[in-house]
Amino acid sequence: MAGIYIHVPFCSKKCSYCDFYSVVSKSYITQYIHSLLFEIKGRAREYNELLGSQDKIETIYIGGGTPSLLSNAYIATIIETLRKHFKVSSEAEITMEVNPESVSKKNLPEYRNIGINRVSMGVQSFNDQLLKSISRSHTSIEAIHAIDIIKGSGIENLSIDLIYGLPDQTLKIWIKDLDTLFSLDIPHLSAYHLIYEEGTPMWYFRKRGKVQETPEETSIEMAKYLYISTEFHGLIPYEISAFAKKGFESKHNSAYWLGKPYLAFGPSAHGYIHPYRWSVSPSIVKYIQNPLSEDIRHTEIISHEESMEEYILTRMRTLQHGISLDYIYKEYGKTSYNRVKHVIDKKISCGLIRKLPNSHYALTYNGILLMDTIILEMVSE
Repeated sequence: MAGIYIHVPFCSKKCSYCDFYSVVSKSYITQYIHSLLFEIKGRAREYNELLGSQDKIETIYIGGGTPSLLSNAYIATIIETLRKHFKVSSEAEITMEVNPESVSKKNLPEYRNIGINRVSMGVQSFNDQLLKSISRSHTSIEAIHAIDIIKGSGIENLSIDLIYGLPDQTLKIWIKDLDTLFSLDIPHLSAYHLIYEEGTPMWYFRKRGKVQETPEETSIEMAKYLYISTEFHGLIPYEISAFAKKGFESKHNSAYWLGKPYLAFGPSAHGYIHPYRWSVSPSIVKYIQNPLSEDIRHTEIISHEESMEEYILTRMRTLQHGISLDYIYKEYGKTSYNRVKHVIDKKISCGLIRKLPNSHYALTYNGILLMDTIILEMVSE
């Protein structure tokens, strides 16, 4: 299987924590659509040859930015163009990101008709004070109303994003956010701890002392409550930040963590077909000038050593798949096998790694909190 990611780089407002590439202007939308379609058509032959005749497109993910700022006609044209130039499965999972303020009773049925069968909505919190502090444009009531609209449209596959570890977010507020989520019967949750990405307003606020980081012990308590409460309510963690009811796991995001190929179009988009990785410059101006220019597309060939590091990094994020020592021995040799096995044996003894029924190894909930350190031990010479 393979996937396609489309990056839509437009927002009505920049959130203070976000480092995804976007522009707060709609003036480029028409030129962007023209360039995007031109890129899809222009790269189709190259990508199809690399994918091979057997790889169908099983997932399409339209992210951003705020894709719901595009007209429905533009969204339909994008999907139609992808279907025309790639072997898109008739059963493909097609996801679009939306924000609560852009959801309407008119748009959602049209999304279904276009072929969108999964919606991912950035809620981030149900606390109005926190929403205001991170520059979100919606209120908690608007978010809940948007959820009702999506569920009423017939699109059952709904995911929402929540953030924890925000400045002034207490454990009590986080528990209330999750309790609200559970009461709404959402089948998929993506939950992320706040990262102060360099260059974002939130990063500058912290640097200047305007906000304080959440104490580490509070972050740990938030994470523990997240994993315990989601599982209790039937949202099983299949990746360290993704929780789903059975059958509602994101096929697109799962493919990232399992090393499946994915194509990507749009400014700042990243694609991968082993051993190649591509990234497009984060510049709407350069993109609309010539989306096929090699000056804006960086290509790299992943080395054997980098391949092993990526295998461990991505698979250790998957809580139901994990890593295979047999695979590491076969692909990367005895030295790598011995090093990783030594780490696994140590971490099993202290309750940070567990053995799965399929002879793979995955992190425990306590291990998740130390994931970066564990992975570093596995890949360090």
